[in-house]
Amino acid sequence: MNADPSHTSQRTDGAAQPWLSVLMPTYNGANHLEEALGSIASQSDPGELEIIAADDGSTDRTSDILEAFAERLPMTIHRLQHRGNWVANTNVALEMARGRYITILHQDDRWVPERLSTLRRLTRQRPDISLFSHAIRFIDACGRYLGTGTNPLPASPPSYSGLRVAERLLIQNWMALPAPVFSREAALSVGAMDTTLLYSADWDLWLKLIDRGETYYGPRPMADVRVHSGAQTVSISSDPEIYRRELRTVFDRHMNRWEERLRRGALVRRVGLCSIELNCALADAFHHRPVHLVPLFCKIAALGPRGWYRLWRDSRISQRAWPRLRLHRDSSGRE
Repeated sequence: MNADPSHTSQRTDGAAQPWLSVLMPTYNGANHLEEALGSIASQSDPGELEIIAADDGSTDRTSDILEAFAERLPMTIHRLQHRGNWVANTNVALEMARGRYITILHQDDRWVPERLSTLRRLTRQRPDISLFSHAIRFIDACGRYLGTGTNPLPASPPSYSGLRVAERLLIQNWMALPAPVFSREAALSVGAMDTTLLYSADWDLWLKLIDRGETYYGPRPMADVRVHSGAQTVSISSDPEIYRRELRTVFDRHMNRWEERLRRGALVRRVGLCSIELNCALADAFHHRPVHLVPLFCKIAALGPRGWYRLWRDSRISQRAWPRLRLHRDSSGRE
């Protein structure tokens, strides 16, 4: 995995190794980038980290915003030729990172106060953990609160084996992108992110990392995920064939690897396939496409009571659907 040789970079931090590298793939993100970077700058102690911005040939004010924050924060800016692949650009930043731990922040998301100090304390207390995560809040384009996203794991203990996480994470990716903090070494050892996936590359990465050690989950929301029509994941889900293919690619890849180890692997497979159909139906509704409800309800009914419970618990359907339905309702009201 090599960095694109066409990029230029600048480093504004010192030589000391940071404990955390923040990977930020950017492209024409001027609308929300200042807020994202400001959420890092406003942390009580933003030291001992580095920010690596991999810009995909932006043509708006993104470059100017990055340059301005590079005077305030320890930031390296890599300017890449435009290729329209945020996953590949994230891998460029990962290879350049020097921190022991990694986190990813997209240009339209943001951290909440004290996230940095909380996670630094946790990584020092639990160096055995390979992946840390936490709850998130959903916000709209204007920063208004839409809902909270949590995980389906039991309330305690706070750390879980890969097997415990896999039986839930295979059904739905409830680990929102700005939440996880993970070992750089572990990420590189599993091949980083799959650049052929533009929607589900993070889900694929989490499913690879949970097999490297225990996962720690905190119930306190420490990042905001912006749900808006301009988000890249929204544009990808607008193509139903690509969307479905990516979900099935990741699910099949990891279900085949985990199924024999899971106590109820056959049930997880059935529920996971049904969850994909549910996600596709939600995407159809969001993008004003016809939703075929009868086949979907028949597939859900065939799961039986145990499957219904697993689907409801692990898909986090109410938490994920409500913010998008609110956004859809508000946008329809303005038309």
